[in-house]
Amino acid sequence: MFIEPMLLEKVDKPFNDSRYVGEWKMDGWRMLISKWDGKIRLYSRHKNEFTSVFKEFQNVAIPDNTILDCELIAVDEEGKCNFELLQNQYRAKHRTAPLQLVAFDILFYKGEDLRKKPLMERKQILADVIEPSDNLVITQYVDGTDAVQYFELIKQHGLEGIVMKLKDSFYDLRGRRSSAWLKVIAYNTEFLAVGGISKKKFGVYLSYLNGEYAGMIEFMSKEDRKKLYSLISKHKVREDENKITLDNKLIIEVKFRNKFKSGLLRLPLLSSWETDNK
Repeated sequence: MFIEPMLLEKVDKPFNDSRYVGEWKMDGWRMLISKWDGKIRLYSRHKNEFTSVFKEFQNVAIPDNTILDCELIAVDEEGKCNFELLQNQYRAKHRTAPLQLVAFDILFYKGEDLRKKPLMERKQILADVIEPSDNLVITQYVDGTDAVQYFELIKQHGLEGIVMKLKDSFYDLRGRRSSAWLKVIAYNTEFLAVGGISKKKFGVYLSYLNGEYAGMIEFMSKEDRKKLYSLISKHKVREDENKITLDNKLIIEVKFRNKFKSGLLRLPLLSSWETDNK
Protein backbone atom coordinates (compact mmCIF):
# COMPACT_ATOMS: atom_id res chain seq x y z
CA MET A 1 0.00 0.00 0.00
CA PHE A 2 1.45 3.35 -1.06
CA ILE A 3 1.01 6.64 0.84
CA GLU A 4 2.15 10.00 -0.54
CA PRO A 5 5.11 10.91 1.70
CA MET A 6 5.20 14.28 3.43
CA LEU A 7 7.95 16.50 2.00
CA LEU A 8 10.26 19.05 3.58
CA GLU A 9 10.83 22.76 3.13
CA LYS A 10 14.45 23.95 2.98
CA VAL A 11 15.94 26.55 5.30
CA ASP A 12 19.48 27.94 5.26
CA LYS A 13 20.32 27.72 8.95
CA PRO A 14 19.27 25.71 12.00
CA PHE A 15 17.76 27.41 15.03
CA ASN A 16 17.06 26.48 18.62
CA ASP A 17 13.37 26.11 19.42
CA SER A 18 11.76 23.87 22.03
CA ARG A 19 8.73 23.32 19.78
CA TYR A 20 10.87 21.19 17.45
CA VAL A 21 12.95 18.05 17.44
CA GLY A 22 16.11 17.69 15.36
CA GLU A 23 16.85 14.50 13.42
CA TRP A 24 19.97 13.48 11.54
CA LYS A 25 19.21 13.79 7.82
CA MET A 26 20.53 10.56 6.40
CA ASP A 27 22.07 10.50 2.93
CA GLY A 28 20.06 7.87 1.10
CA TRP A 29 16.77 7.27 -0.68
CA ARG A 30 13.37 7.97 0.84
CA MET A 31 11.51 4.69 1.07
CA LEU A 32 8.15 3.55 2.41
CA ILE A 33 7.94 -0.02 3.68
CA SER A 34 4.43 -1.42 3.81
CA LYS A 35 3.27 -4.73 5.21
CA TRP A 36 -0.33 -5.09 4.12
CA ASP A 37 -2.35 -8.30 4.10
CA GLY A 38 0.84 -10.16 4.91
CA LYS A 39 2.85 -8.80 1.95
CA ILE A 40 5.87 -6.51 2.33
CA ARG A 41 6.39 -3.89 -0.36
CA LEU A 42 8.88 -1.05 -0.75
CA TYR A 43 8.08 2.18 -2.57
CA SER A 44 10.11 5.27 -3.40
CA ARG A 45 8.55 8.68 -2.79
CA HIS A 46 7.70 8.76 -6.52
CA LYS A 47 5.58 5.60 -6.17
CA ASN A 48 8.13 3.37 -7.89
CA GLU A 49 8.13 -0.11 -6.38
CA PHE A 50 11.50 -1.53 -5.28
CA THR A 51 10.29 -4.70 -3.56
CA SER A 52 12.08 -7.03 -5.97
CA VAL A 53 15.26 -4.93 -6.01
CA PHE A 54 15.83 -4.94 -2.24
CA LYS A 55 14.79 -8.48 -1.41
CA GLU A 56 16.75 -8.47 1.86
CA PHE A 57 13.85 -6.60 3.51
CA GLN A 58 11.23 -9.25 2.84
CA ASN A 59 11.58 -10.67 6.34
CA VAL A 60 11.63 -7.39 8.25
CA ALA A 61 9.64 -7.80 11.46
CA ILE A 62 6.85 -5.24 11.32
CA PRO A 63 3.20 -5.77 12.26
CA ASP A 64 0.69 -6.53 9.50
CA ASN A 65 -1.21 -3.58 7.97
CA THR A 66 1.56 -1.20 9.00
CA ILE A 67 3.42 1.46 6.97
CA LEU A 68 6.73 3.03 7.96
CA ASP A 69 8.39 6.12 6.49
CA CYS A 70 12.12 5.45 6.17
CA GLU A 71 15.42 6.31 4.58
CA LEU A 72 17.26 3.53 2.77
CA ILE A 73 21.01 3.83 3.35
CA ALA A 74 24.22 1.95 2.59
CA VAL A 75 26.73 1.71 5.42
CA ASP A 76 30.41 2.05 4.53
CA GLU A 77 33.52 0.74 6.32
CA GLU A 78 33.54 3.77 8.64
CA GLY A 79 29.96 3.09 9.71
CA LYS A 80 28.63 6.12 7.83
CA CYS A 81 25.81 6.18 5.34
CA ASN A 82 27.31 6.67 1.90
CA PHE A 83 25.17 7.83 -1.02
CA GLU A 84 27.63 6.79 -3.73
CA LEU A 85 27.91 3.35 -2.15
CA LEU A 86 24.10 3.08 -2.15
CA GLN A 87 24.03 3.84 -5.88
CA ASN A 88 26.64 1.15 -6.49
CA GLN A 89 24.76 -1.41 -4.38
CA TYR A 90 21.57 -0.69 -6.29
CA ARG A 91 23.31 -1.64 -9.54
CA ALA A 92 25.22 -4.63 -8.11
CA LYS A 93 24.05 -8.21 -8.62
CA HIS A 94 25.41 -9.13 -5.19
CA ARG A 95 25.59 -6.82 -2.18
CA THR A 96 29.08 -5.95 -0.98
CA ALA A 97 27.92 -3.53 1.74
CA PRO A 98 25.02 -3.72 4.20
CA LEU A 99 21.82 -1.81 3.50
CA GLN A 100 19.54 -0.51 6.23
CA LEU A 101 16.11 1.03 6.47
CA VAL A 102 16.08 3.82 9.05
CA ALA A 103 12.49 4.44 10.17
CA PHE A 104 11.58 7.94 11.32
CA ASP A 105 7.76 7.81 11.23
CA ILE A 106 4.87 5.37 11.35
CA LEU A 107 1.84 6.19 9.19
CA PHE A 108 -0.40 3.16 9.73
CA TYR A 109 -0.33 0.64 12.55
CA LYS A 110 -2.42 -2.54 12.28
CA GLY A 111 -4.72 -0.75 9.83
CA GLU A 112 -5.18 2.41 11.92
CA ASP A 113 -4.30 5.68 10.17
CA LEU A 114 -1.92 7.54 12.49
CA ARG A 115 -1.25 10.57 10.29
CA LYS A 116 -3.56 12.88 12.26
CA LYS A 117 -1.79 12.10 15.51
CA PRO A 118 0.96 14.53 16.66
CA LEU A 119 4.52 13.69 15.63
CA MET A 120 5.73 12.80 19.11
CA GLU A 121 2.84 10.41 19.65
CA ARG A 122 3.67 8.71 16.36
CA LYS A 123 7.33 8.47 17.37
CA GLN A 124 6.37 6.81 20.63
CA ILE A 125 4.22 4.25 18.80
CA LEU A 126 7.11 3.61 16.41
CA ALA A 127 9.49 2.98 19.32
CA ASP A 128 6.97 0.71 21.05
CA VAL A 129 6.15 -1.57 18.11
CA ILE A 130 9.43 -1.82 16.17
CA GLU A 131 12.28 -3.93 17.48
CA PRO A 132 15.54 -2.66 15.87
CA SER A 133 17.46 -5.23 13.85
CA ASP A 134 20.39 -5.35 11.43
CA ASN A 135 18.30 -4.11 8.51
CA LEU A 136 15.70 -1.93 10.25
CA VAL A 137 16.56 0.69 12.87
CA ILE A 138 14.82 3.76 14.30
CA THR A 139 16.23 7.24 13.84
CA GLN A 140 17.48 9.18 16.85
CA TYR A 141 16.57 12.79 17.58
CA VAL A 142 17.39 15.65 19.94
CA ASP A 143 15.23 18.35 21.46
CA GLY A 144 15.00 21.47 19.31
CA THR A 145 16.68 23.54 22.03
CA ASP A 146 19.94 21.83 20.97
CA ALA A 147 19.41 21.98 17.19
CA VAL A 148 22.23 24.42 16.38
CA GLN A 149 24.79 22.45 18.38
CA TYR A 150 23.52 19.21 16.85
CA PHE A 151 23.87 20.65 13.34
CA GLU A 152 27.47 21.69 14.02
CA LEU A 153 28.25 18.19 15.26
CA ILE A 154 26.70 16.67 12.14
CA LYS A 155 28.73 19.06 9.97
CA GLN A 156 31.99 18.22 11.77
CA HIS A 157 31.48 14.55 10.93
CA GLY A 158 30.91 15.29 7.23
CA LEU A 159 27.25 14.24 7.31
CA GLU A 160 24.44 15.67 5.20
CA GLY A 161 22.50 17.82 7.66
CA ILE A 162 19.48 17.74 9.96
CA VAL A 163 15.71 17.82 9.74
CA MET A 164 13.73 19.97 12.18
CA LYS A 165 10.14 18.90 12.86
CA LEU A 166 7.42 20.49 14.94
CA LYS A 167 6.59 18.17 17.83
CA ASP A 168 2.83 18.61 17.43
CA SER A 169 2.78 18.41 13.61
CA PHE A 170 0.43 16.08 11.76
CA TYR A 171 1.51 14.10 8.71
CA ASP A 172 0.32 15.91 5.59
CA LEU A 173 -2.29 13.68 3.94
CA ARG A 174 -1.55 15.00 0.44
CA GLY A 175 2.22 14.53 0.59
CA ARG A 176 2.93 18.25 0.17
CA ARG A 177 5.92 20.24 1.35
CA SER A 178 5.31 21.66 4.76
CA SER A 179 6.98 24.28 6.93
CA ALA A 180 6.34 21.91 9.84
CA TRP A 181 9.25 19.80 8.52
CA LEU A 182 12.43 21.70 7.65
CA LYS A 183 15.68 20.41 6.19
CA VAL A 184 19.01 22.12 6.81
CA ILE A 185 21.82 20.94 4.53
CA ALA A 186 25.43 21.02 5.75
CA TYR A 187 26.91 22.16 2.45
CA ASN A 188 30.60 22.12 1.65
CA THR A 189 31.98 25.13 -0.25
CA GLU A 190 34.94 25.64 -2.58
CA PHE A 191 36.14 28.23 -5.09
CA LEU A 192 36.03 26.84 -8.62
CA ALA A 193 36.59 28.08 -12.15
CA VAL A 194 33.87 28.39 -14.78
CA GLY A 195 35.06 26.41 -17.80
CA GLY A 196 32.09 26.96 -20.05
CA ILE A 197 28.35 27.18 -20.51
CA SER A 198 26.12 24.60 -22.16
CA LYS A 199 23.78 26.24 -24.67
CA LYS A 200 21.05 23.76 -25.65
CA LYS A 201 20.27 22.89 -22.04
CA PHE A 202 21.59 25.38 -19.52
CA GLY A 203 24.53 24.24 -17.47
CA VAL A 204 27.77 25.69 -16.12
CA TYR A 205 30.91 23.57 -16.50
CA LEU A 206 33.11 23.73 -13.40
CA SER A 207 36.83 23.10 -13.00
CA TYR A 208 39.07 22.90 -9.97
CA LEU A 209 41.75 25.58 -9.88
CA ASN A 210 44.24 22.99 -11.17
CA GLY A 211 42.12 22.59 -14.32
CA GLU A 212 40.49 19.24 -13.52
CA TYR A 213 36.80 18.92 -14.33
CA ALA A 214 34.58 19.19 -11.23
CA GLY A 215 31.04 18.82 -12.56
CA MET A 216 28.19 21.04 -13.71
CA ILE A 217 25.77 23.51 -12.14
CA GLU A 218 22.38 22.80 -13.70
CA PHE A 219 20.35 25.54 -12.02
CA MET A 220 20.89 29.27 -11.49
CA SER A 221 18.45 32.04 -10.66
CA LYS A 222 17.54 34.50 -13.42
CA GLU A 223 19.58 37.19 -11.68
CA ASP A 224 22.69 35.00 -11.50
CA ARG A 225 22.32 33.88 -15.11
CA LYS A 226 22.14 37.53 -16.14
CA LYS A 227 25.34 38.29 -14.23
CA LEU A 228 27.05 35.23 -15.70
CA TYR A 229 26.25 36.22 -19.28
CA SER A 230 27.42 39.79 -18.60
CA LEU A 231 30.88 38.37 -17.83
CA ILE A 232 31.17 36.10 -20.88
CA SER A 233 32.84 38.60 -23.20
CA LYS A 234 35.79 38.97 -20.80
CA HIS A 235 36.47 35.24 -20.63
CA LYS A 236 35.19 33.63 -23.85
CA VAL A 237 37.72 31.51 -25.73
CA ARG A 238 35.45 30.06 -28.40
CA GLU A 239 31.83 29.19 -29.10
CA ASP A 240 29.95 26.60 -31.13
CA GLU A 241 26.32 25.52 -31.32
CA ASN A 242 26.59 23.46 -28.14
CA LYS A 243 28.94 25.31 -25.80
CA ILE A 244 30.59 28.60 -24.91
CA THR A 245 34.12 27.78 -23.73
CA LEU A 246 35.68 30.13 -21.18
CA ASP A 247 39.27 30.62 -20.03
CA ASN A 248 38.84 29.20 -16.49
CA LYS A 249 39.64 32.62 -15.00
CA LEU A 250 36.09 33.37 -13.86
CA ILE A 251 36.06 32.15 -10.24
CA ILE A 252 32.91 31.50 -8.24
CA GLU A 253 32.18 29.99 -4.85
CA VAL A 254 30.24 26.74 -5.17
CA LYS A 255 28.34 24.83 -2.51
CA PHE A 256 27.79 21.08 -2.83
CA ARG A 257 26.68 18.04 -0.82
CA ASN A 258 29.92 16.06 -1.10
CA LYS A 259 32.43 14.71 -3.60
CA PHE A 260 32.24 11.39 -5.39
CA LYS A 261 35.35 9.22 -5.54
CA SER A 262 35.89 10.48 -9.09
CA GLY A 263 36.26 14.01 -7.70
CA LEU A 264 33.00 15.20 -9.21
CA LEU A 265 30.81 17.37 -7.00
CA ARG A 266 27.40 16.14 -5.96
CA LEU A 267 24.62 18.65 -6.66
CA PRO A 268 26.78 21.78 -7.04
CA LEU A 269 25.10 25.20 -6.74
CA LEU A 270 26.34 28.77 -6.93
CA SER A 271 27.06 30.03 -3.43
CA SER A 272 28.48 33.47 -4.21
CA TRP A 273 30.41 35.48 -6.79
CA GLU A 274 34.03 36.04 -5.82
CA THR A 275 34.45 39.77 -5.28
CA ASP A 276 37.70 40.09 -7.21
CA ASN A 277 36.28 38.87 -10.56
CA LYS A 278 37.29 41.81 -12.77
